[in-house]
Amino acid sequence: MTHETKKRVKHEAFAEMRRTALTCMMAVVKSDIEDSWDGVMNAKAKVIKYGDESDRAAFDMAQDKWMHAFLEQWTCEKVRAAEELLEHEKDAEHEEALVAKRA
Repeated sequence: MTHETKKRVKHEAFAEMRRTALTCMMAVVKSDIEDSWDGVMNAKAKVIKYGDESDRAAFDMAQDKWMHAFLEQWTCEKVRAAEELLEHEKDAEHEEALVAKRA
């Protein structure tokens, strides 16, 4: 399996993890939740205010799953950006070497 394929599989797995966690959280609050930090935090506030102990426990478990996937995707994005930057630098260094060689 190539490095690119592994990255794509990880990204898709974490996206699915976020979706399933969000589905669980929406079942607890009985309404839609935006798939974002603010969306999850607003739903959490509702559960704290209106939910019972069972609701809070179920929401917390799903929120932990969502947070794990969120952070993994964030990390993957940072790695992708760093790889692009390194590739750009590599290309720039190659161009500089060609210019110096011609001079």
